[in-house]
Order: sequence, then C-alpha cells, then structure tokens
Amino acid sequence: EDEAMRDWFYNDQHAWQDAMRQIQVLTKRWHTWMLAQSAEPTASVRIDYMLERSAPGKADVWTGEVGEQGYSMGGIDPVRVFDAVLDSISPEVQRAQ
Repeated sequence: EDEAMRDWFYNDQHAWQDAMRQIQVLTKRWHTWMLAQSAEPTASVRIDYMLERSAPGKADVWTGEVGEQGYSMGGIDPVRVFDAVLDSISPEVQRAQ
C-alpha cells in the first residue's frame, strides 16, 4: 500500500485516504447489490478498483470488474474457498462429501 501511494499518488496521503474511503463505499454498494440478487451471501468474490489521484487531496475511483474466483487468495487455503463455493451451490454436493 505504501508503495502504491508513493508511486501512483505522489505520496499524497489525503488523496490516498479519499480513494480508500470511496472503495469502502463502493464495496458496501456492491455487497448490497449482490444480496439483492440472491438471499444467500456470496461465498467468494473479487472486486477490482481503478484509482487515480485527480487533484491534491482528491481521488477518483472506478469499479473495474466484479467476478467470482480467478484471483490470488493471499494465503487462504484454496480448498476452503472452493469447498465454500461448492457448498453454496448445491445441497447434493454437500451430501457427497
């Protein structure tokens, strides 16, 4: 995070904080939208954001992609994630284990 702020936001901490605040708002909106699509929470999702320092102390943030799977799990055991995804899809899969 420090490297991204330094290299892409010219070490503008206020603009970086503005971007992080916008990401939190967008994430809550996407989560609400996903819950509106299905009564069950999504087991796994990746949301890509694009950030730009638009002015001193200001940032613009856009959603690039919302997708399931196909991402680095950052140290989480992939078997746990894939099992959770399968469990959320089908009761038959749960019983087969």
